[in-house]
Amino acid sequence: MITGDRRSAAIRRLLLRSQFRLDHVSRFAVDTWLAGHPELRALYEAKETLHSLYRIRGGDRAAQALTAFTDPC
Repeated sequence: MITGDRRSAAIRRLLLRSQFRLDHVSRFAVDTWLAGHPELRALYEAKETLHSLYRIRGGDRAAQALTAFTDPC
């Protein structure tokens, strides 16, 4: 079970931000932390995929990407 404390507050903030907006040091910290939590890595990757949908230009491409995202779910 993963519980929160002051030490994990920083990583929690990084996990909630879009990876697109993180610097290299923060990305490395997130990747290192997620290496020990494979079940959370899958959720984090799904969140990042959802974030990437917002950056897609064009309705047709966005619809295809959304379908590709939701089909495995």
